[in-house]
Formats: sequence, C-alpha cells, structure tokens
Amino acid sequence: MGPHLMDQAITWRSRSRPKERRPHRLHAEGMPGLHLHDLRHTGNMLAAESGAGLKDLMARMGHDNVRAAMIYQHAARGADKAITDAINKQLQARDVADEMPAG
Repeated sequence: MGPHLMDQAITWRSRSRPKERRPHRLHAEGMPGLHLHDLRHTGNMLAAESGAGLKDLMARMGHDNVRAAMIYQHAARGADKAITDAINKQLQARDVADEMPAG
C-alpha cells in the first residue's frame, strides 16, 4: 500500500466527493475487497492499543458519544492479552505433561 493511500485512508474526514474515488484507489493498490472503513477500524484499534484515551479516540473518530470509543478500548485492554497468555501457558503445561512417560 503506497504512502499516498495510507495517509488518506486513515485521516480522511471528508464525507463528500472522495468517497467516489475510494474503490478505484483500493482496487489499483491490489485490494479490491478492502473498504476504507476497514482501514479506519484498523487505525482506531491501533490507537486504542497504543493507549489513546476516550477523548483522543472520540476526536480521532469524529464522535461526540463515548460508545464507539469504548468498543475500541474494551477490545484493546491489556487484561485480555494477559488472560489469553495465562490460558496458553496452562494448555502448554498440560501438553508437556501428557507427552512425558508415565513412571
């Protein structure tokens, strides 16, 4: 993806004519099934994972309501990763125990 598309895709705030050019740009970049909203979602998710607060996310997304920003913050919580890591460790320990010869 070229830098010209990256800049426009993540920071595009205009709701007028650029919409007509979006499919052509994405198709030209070899991504005909990708929608600009997908890139917006990715950018907001990365911002939340980077520690952006509610007000920062709301400003970035152009929302006055905290509901949408809360969705991104909830999905990016560090606790979720910690829980997943702990579960993986438990499963790996069980796999190792199952592979050890009985004795």
